[in-house]
Amino acid sequence: MRGQAAELSGDLGEKAILDVLQDLHFRRCTGVLEVEGGEHKRRLFLRSGSLYLSGTHPLARRLEELVRALGDRSTSGAAAEARERCLDLVGRMARVIGDWRTGRFRFVDDPTALTADLVGPLPTRRLLMVGATAGATAAELAVKLGGERVHFLAVPDGEHQEDPNDLLGFGPEEHF
Repeated sequence: MRGQAAELSGDLGEKAILDVLQDLHFRRCTGVLEVEGGEHKRRLFLRSGSLYLSGTHPLARRLEELVRALGDRSTSGAAAEARERCLDLVGRMARVIGDWRTGRFRFVDDPTALTADLVGPLPTRRLLMVGATAGATAAELAVKLGGERVHFLAVPDGEHQEDPNDLLGFGPEEHF
């Protein structure tokens, strides 16, 4: 969405790159996130908030076929293995991107700056989730979830129980 992130820039010492990427993802921004740190200038491409890699990037060549496998919902062993390899690579990317802690970032809100040979969309939310938990201890994760006394209850849509007391033994006062 043009204009929403036009002025987004800052120092990676003050705002983590994964937080910046999360903001751009949830605002469904399109453009280029430029990260300057050390000798290299890195560029992350976003279309409607989803992360893409330049087709010339060495990792993009490996990911191109695997990204296509994410759309294959068959139960074949090859498709399942390709999905697993893709998610593993995206998890590793999250850890690498999360380590970008020095330098400056700037988001260029310009869809014309996107190259034609982009590979993606990558599973951006998976990347953000892995990045948010990478390196955290069990105690730190519990604090992020609200502490040890918080209960979570997940019920798939369309399969709601008639009596809320029957859901995993939680009473109505514990549901939220």
